[in-house]
Amino acid sequence: MTDEERSDISNGIWLCRECARRIDLDEKRYPVELLHGWKRKHEDYIASGKPHAIAAREVTVRDGGIGSVIQNVGDGIGLDLVHSGKGPAERIEVEGSGIGEIVTNTGQGTGKRITSTEGGTVSENRVVVDKPVNIAAGMSATTVFTSCSSCGHNFVAQKVIQGFAGDNEPKVKVDCPNCGASMWI
Repeated sequence: MTDEERSDISNGIWLCRECARRIDLDEKRYPVELLHGWKRKHEDYIASGKPHAIAAREVTVRDGGIGSVIQNVGDGIGLDLVHSGKGPAERIEVEGSGIGEIVTNTGQGTGKRITSTEGGTVSENRVVVDKPVNIAAGMSATTVFTSCSSCGHNFVAQKVIQGFAGDNEPKVKVDCPNCGASMWI
């Protein structure tokens, strides 16, 4: 490319300094076709007319991993978010395979509560799958009746997974509300 072509707006893509450096240093992992695809997806999203307002809380996962884990064992609230804006209270996005957020609750309280007071959406979930997977979901909620292997206490565990793409629904760690022992459900 000439300097003029390189600096033209048609060649531009918005990236933070860290991502721009990573992409510039690894042309095999980030080929031109991939970058053009990212740009095209973003431009299509903007052209769709969906507002991309700033969220009070954003969780983003790219290429695997877990973005946020909220665990409530007692009678309180694991995450309590009050939002007073026109945009979404939270936005959770997953690129590729991974998990945007896991919320578990084994106590009498609430795992996560979001209140929006100005008309903005409470939560947006967006999952982009770039390879074949068995499961892709904006949200998955499960209630599990289980018995603690340490103390024998029977209890109910709620598991909510927001923004997930992968081959199996992930197991999550919960703590017994009676003795605190950890187990996977």
